[in-house]
Amino acid sequence: MAKEKSSFISAKSENQKTYIRAICNNDVVICSGPSGTGKSLVGLGLALDALYAHKIGKIYVTRPMVATSEREFPHLKGTLLEKLLPYYSPILSNLTDLLDQKTNGRGKAELEKLLKEEIIVLQPIELMRGFTYKNCAVLITEAQNMTIAQAVMAITRIGCGCKMVFEGDTDQKDIYGDDGLSFLISKLEGKGLCAVVRLDHSDIQRHPLIGKILTELRK
Repeated sequence: MAKEKSSFISAKSENQKTYIRAICNNDVVICSGPSGTGKSLVGLGLALDALYAHKIGKIYVTRPMVATSEREFPHLKGTLLEKLLPYYSPILSNLTDLLDQKTNGRGKAELEKLLKEEIIVLQPIELMRGFTYKNCAVLITEAQNMTIAQAVMAITRIGCGCKMVFEGDTDQKDIYGDDGLSFLISKLEGKGLCAVVRLDHSDIQRHPLIGKILTELRK
């Protein structure tokens, strides 16, 4: 895989190039940045690249089960996967778009197959305890909503042949008190144990208005 490009994703900014290089060259990467900067898209693209190159056997996508409101999410019927789908809609959309490139527009069917065969696994962070992740990629998304205890638990699940990426926006947490993403950055940055990458408004690809709006809202 090239340093700044794969068969699924290519860098759109200098900071994204840094992010891609960090994932290629480190077992643990912690990335913080505002909405629309490609934090999850890049992580998923590189994970798919490794999967289809047979460098890993599974992709785990995990997140804290926190809704973006003060109201609890309603009780959901069905299997664990069916219960998780509303929380993972943005991730599933990204995966479908990425897989469309590989399958000539049949990304949805390919994703359904990968989920059914548990090659891609959606997993709440609350269920990570006790796991050792080997020969796989683990993407922890919405990591700003981890508690400190969850962050410590998650990062110590890494096993041989695993790449683990934490991504989120420290300015958009939905929990009270200190968050696990900020904690990991404060404790591990510059220690040579993992890579810490910061994306900013200049890296926003979703829509050019987002950066300007966020700047005004945070004044």
